[in-house]
Amino acid sequence: MHYKKILALALACGISSALYAADTYDMGNVQVVGKDDQSSKILQSSNEIAFGMTDKSIPLPDLTPEIESLSYQPVSEKTTIENIHRENKNEFSAAIGIGNRSSSEMIVNGKTQNDNYSADLVILRHSKDGYKSTVDSERTGLKARVTSTNDDTTTVTGGVEILDRKHALRGTNQAIRQGRDANAKIDDDNKRIWINSDSTLENGAFVKGYLTIDSLGRDTSNQVGFKDKQDLNAYRIGGTYKNRIDDKTSAKASIDIRNEKLDSDYGNNVKITKTVAAGGIEKELSCKATGGIGLKAMKLKGEDKLSPYLNFNYQPNTIWKISLGYEEDLGNDNLERIFLPNRYVDTKNLDFKASKKKTLKSSVDYRTYNGDCIGIDLFSQKEDNSIEYYDLDNFDGRRILSSRVGYADAERKGLTLRGDFKFEDGFTLSIHATSQNPEDENGNRLSYEPKRILDVGLNYTKNKLMLDFTRRAESGRKAYVGTNGGPLGLVGISDYTRSDLVVKYKINDRFSAYCKIKDLYDEAKKIRHDVSEEGRVTLGGIEMHF
Repeated sequence: MHYKKILALALACGISSALYAADTYDMGNVQVVGKDDQSSKILQSSNEIAFGMTDKSIPLPDLTPEIESLSYQPVSEKTTIENIHRENKNEFSAAIGIGNRSSSEMIVNGKTQNDNYSADLVILRHSKDGYKSTVDSERTGLKARVTSTNDDTTTVTGGVEILDRKHALRGTNQAIRQGRDANAKIDDDNKRIWINSDSTLENGAFVKGYLTIDSLGRDTSNQVGFKDKQDLNAYRIGGTYKNRIDDKTSAKASIDIRNEKLDSDYGNNVKITKTVAAGGIEKELSCKATGGIGLKAMKLKGEDKLSPYLNFNYQPNTIWKISLGYEEDLGNDNLERIFLPNRYVDTKNLDFKASKKKTLKSSVDYRTYNGDCIGIDLFSQKEDNSIEYYDLDNFDGRRILSSRVGYADAERKGLTLRGDFKFEDGFTLSIHATSQNPEDENGNRLSYEPKRILDVGLNYTKNKLMLDFTRRAESGRKAYVGTNGGPLGLVGISDYTRSDLVVKYKINDRFSAYCKIKDLYDEAKKIRHDVSEEGRVTLGGIEMHF
């Protein structure tokens, strides 16, 4: 089996700018990769709940590993491995590390379980010198979660997330060469509280509810007097009810309400309320197939839409599974992802609109008897009023590097290849790859949406040694930018690749030594047209378990 290990290493280390994709199903919702969809939470949130195609209330054997749903993030927003690897038991852990560019980190991790209660706590602190800037990068956060289970019929989970983050917002390379960089900075203060609950009633019905409250504040400023304070207050509330009509048929109803308000001192203020009410039938068509059909009534920013959704799952055995889904939705419903990514977005001249999405997706999954998983997804999506970022390198008289937002009637078609493999001697390999063709209504490429995206992960764990290697790449990119002060034009931009490595050696049951190298090959230089990235950062430290 040595050829398998050689193949794994070759794929992980040698592929540079081919393909990628994130998981595209979230509790049945059809999703498409390639959007600039990012979040600044300290860790990916576990409380996100999405309703739509199906909650798979009629069980089918799982083909793919259970993976927490993650939002797609471009390479530039990638978060490297932050957390220490806890043992699967009650414990308290801590890690302390230092590195080049005055970088340092501290991670505290606690987990406990007692009878029907469990609790998790993560506290982390990262800092390093600013890259070609007087503004240092700092990140301090806390995430806590408590879960209560009652007689295996009712589960309640609640949590809190707090993040304070500061980082530099540099000018373009041209401006820096001319001495016009004003060393701008972004200071984020984010808070979230949330609660989820689900219960199986005595009559067999399933009920689920949730509430999330967000408060996000951002101060953007530079040394020549520009200031913009942005505040986002949001809540999301909803629930679902499912019950069997007969042995093979279930009925489902759900409601989801999202309210968000963004206030900006410099730009326009935006307020949205999205309401989605859905109802449908899910039926066991045979011992190998299930199907669902229903209607969704949606309202967002003056748009009202009543649309059908349907899904079909066929699993002839424990090895193969085929899925098909179609749904419509009103998008542009998350102001944080649109206006508060890891850069400054100018909203001054924006007339905010909801988008209209129609998505069709089919999937084929294959699982070997030793647990390896292989899958392929084919997707097609049309989205009117899709958010499009352009002129990300706009460095104007305010000496602030801002991104502008526009709209495009977009169409995305492509395929995703997925694979998770386990090899002998402790090797595991994960590959997610997408090839797509994101275009607007005139056949022009969508700004900053890549044609090919790649995500490769390699883990080796044996005896006292653990190694985590990840590589991401975006290629086939174009962007609308202003060149030499002229009008906007569609230009090709370079491919973007980045690799990260974590190596840990277990000294004994209590102590481990580790080394993290972010941007291993010092190659992640230019995700944007004329803005350099910060390059390699190396940290070493000690991890302690109690």
